[in-house]
This record gives sequence, C-alpha cells and structure tokens, in this order.
Amino acid sequence: MRKKVASKPVSSKTISSVKRYKFEKYAKRFKQHTAKAQYKSAIEQANLALKIVPNYMQVMADLAFFLLRDEQYPAAYKTYKHIFHSGELAHQQAGDTWLDGLTEVCGWLDKTEELQRFGCLSLRKSDAEVCDVKQLAARHLDQPTIDCNLQKPRPQFKDQAASRHIISFSLFGDFPKYCEGAVINAQVAKELFPDWTCRFYIAQDVPLDVHHRLIDLGAQVVIIDAQTSAIHPLLWRFLVLDDQEVDYYMIRDADSLLSEKEQAAIEQWVASDYWFHHMRDYFTHTELLLAGMWAGARGSLTKITPLIEDYCQNYKSSERYIDQYFLKQFVWPQAKGSLLSHDQIFKFHNAQPFPKHLPLRWRDCLFHIGSNCSYQKLVVKVPQATLKVQSWYLLDTANKEVCRYTSTVKNKQISLSLPFVYVQQIQRNNWRISLI
Repeated sequence: MRKKVASKPVSSKTISSVKRYKFEKYAKRFKQHTAKAQYKSAIEQANLALKIVPNYMQVMADLAFFLLRDEQYPAAYKTYKHIFHSGELAHQQAGDTWLDGLTEVCGWLDKTEELQRFGCLSLRKSDAEVCDVKQLAARHLDQPTIDCNLQKPRPQFKDQAASRHIISFSLFGDFPKYCEGAVINAQVAKELFPDWTCRFYIAQDVPLDVHHRLIDLGAQVVIIDAQTSAIHPLLWRFLVLDDQEVDYYMIRDADSLLSEKEQAAIEQWVASDYWFHHMRDYFTHTELLLAGMWAGARGSLTKITPLIEDYCQNYKSSERYIDQYFLKQFVWPQAKGSLLSHDQIFKFHNAQPFPKHLPLRWRDCLFHIGSNCSYQKLVVKVPQATLKVQSWYLLDTANKEVCRYTSTVKNKQISLSLPFVYVQQIQRNNWRISLI
C-alpha cells in the first residue's frame, strides 16, 4: 500500500501582499471573537482565512479549537485529525495544544482507544520536552532550582497527627463558587480525611464571614496581602512545601470537591513508599501535574519559596496557567522519580487504576475528581433597575442563612455560580435566594 504523502504546510509569506492583508485581517478578527467566546463568529473568520491560505496549520488548529468549544465535535475531530496526518512540520506549526484538543474531542465522541492513544502521546511529548537534559541545563543556568533527594526514607505518616498533614488551598476574591466550595471542602474533609487539616491561604478580599466559617470548621487560615505578595495567589497553596511543621500535603482547588474516590487513592498512596501522588480522572487531564490534584511528602523538594518568587517575577504568559507551568517546568522532572499515579484513562507513567472506594456522596452525573463544582449558573432578576450591585443571601429549609454575597447587576439581573449541591437544593425548592 502506497504511503500517503502529508500535505506541506503553507506560510502566509508565500502569498501576495493583498492576500496577506486579507489573511491577517481575518486572523485578527477571529482572535477578537475568541477573546469574547464568540466561537461561531471565530469559526467564520478562520474559514475565510483558510480560503486564502488553505493549509496554514496555526489557523487550522485555532479552527479546530473553535469548533470544539462550539460543541461541533465531529467537525473538530476531522480538523484535528487533518493536522495529525499532516506530518511533524505541521505539528510544530500548529502550536503546543492541538494534541490536547484532539484528545478532548475524542473524549466527547466516546472514542476510547483514540482518547487513550492521543492523551498518552501528548503526555509523553510534554515529558520529553521538560525532561530533556540539555533543555533542563539551559533553563536552569541562570535560575534557582529545587534541591531533590528521593533516595532517603520518606517520613512516616502518623495517625492522629492532623496538624502535620495539610490539605492546602488558595482562596482569593469574593466569588461564591470558590468561597462556598472552600467551605464545603472544609466540612467534608473532617469525615473523609480525619487525619488531615485543611489550610487556606486567603487574600484580604475574601469575605470575613467565609474566614470565620472556615475556622469554625477546624481549618487553618493564613491571610496573605495580595497587593504586596511576590507570589501569584494560585501558587500560595504551594508554600506548604516549605513548612517545617508539615510532613504530608495535598494541593487542591477550592472549587473542586473532595470525595470518597479521592480518599481511597490517598490512603493507598500513604500506605506506599512513593514520595508523590497524582490523579487523572477526566479526558481533559492531559497536564503532567494537575495543579489541584497532586500531593507529596515534605523533604524531597526543599526551598521552593525563592524559586516560586523568582518564577512569578519573570513569568510572561497567561496568569490562568501560571501554577500549571510552574509544576511542569520545575516539579514534574523531580516528582516523576517517585510518583504513584492513579489514572484509568491514559495509563501514563505506570499509572494504576483507582482503588475500590465507598459510594460517592456527590449525586451529580458530571462529577469527577477535579471537576468544577459550580458549573451551573442561576439567574435572579433584580427589581430595582438602577442598582449596579445586589446583595443577597441563601436560606436553607429551616430559614437559616447558608451564605450571603454581593453580586454585579447586568441587564436587571444577577448571575450566580454556586456549587451544584446548593443548586440542587434550590431547584427542589428546599432552599431559596432572598435579595437584600
């Protein structure tokens, strides 16, 4: 059978100045639409650009992403596969994330074998990039590094020593999706992880009521001034690594809820000899270390705070991913040497399936470890049209206040992102929102 020859990627430099002007105009427009999440318009502009330069791989990858976000999964799959079959040069021109997009769309289309194949391929590619000896040497030439010693014995996990075992979170802003997620996690951690203590690194803009509720639930609260801190808030939770009073730590997201499945995985890790633990539980989990799904024993990585400060000072990319990029660049190359990974999807890096666990308390079909607990939005009409902000509170079945916040009014209404456990109670008419 004759081998199919991959089409050669085309550069915008090879076309006339008139066509290049039109191409760049369309490219600028679809970037503007993307910033506003107007994916249908972005798709239209990307297709117009590709009529001028039919095989321009960067735009092809953008188009595939727009189709994916617009939930046009078959079309996104076809576009990503075109990139995949176009050869190594095309892969390089398509950018760094197209393979993750192909993996995700395979997940939406229930293409299990391809999901595992492309996801593992993406992870292996990232691993090779960050762990290449020459790249590591060049990257660390003028930067501080993490001292690593995985050969010494791991500290003993002591039962009933909860203060030395920390579940670490960052919390900033007055958004209910994060603040209420934090409160719920502090509640359930007392049952799921009795030998652990929740610790929240909190900015001053978090409502004081949330501070008090967390403390009342037995959590530790560390207040940080975001205005003067040299560290981005997403990385505050990593500061636990340098705490001499802590032996074990879990790094978690405030808006992702702890569960029985995670409990079983952590118990298996604690009983092992591995220094580090990591989980993947969904088809979008194609980062080497997910920022809110890893754990470790203190003593393997030392003096991480100066490295974080230096990294934040020199970071130039999207702030949304600063924690992920830090872990990928500095922690993964060290942690992979002694890592227990639970992952039944990609089976990367000798991953094990999740152990048997108690039934999940979260009766939500979209729940998985690391999922956004406030994926639903509630829209509440505001009677006073002149208001710019609206205060409100949530009452439970006994008319007891659950929480209260102030939200921005747009088009005579407020849009609330609340944990699904709250939304379920509201939809069942057990709880109600009252405007102040």
